[in-house]
Amino acid sequence: MNRYLLIATVLALAACDRPPPEETVFDEKLETMERARAVEGQLQQRADEIDEKLKEREDPPQ
Repeated sequence: MNRYLLIATVLALAACDRPPPEETVFDEKLETMERARAVEGQLQQRADEIDEKLKEREDPPQ
């Protein structure tokens, strides 16, 4: 009897799963911000590379 009660309880709790979160008005904005951060990192890396090349050009090794 206890075994059936335990199985029924486990099945009932497993069926009580939360529904997936609904989309909000902020989802699109958050996605845009994440993409902007990724692009910002790429731009900063490229700017650092350009700065390094300019420094090499101004001060050539002797």
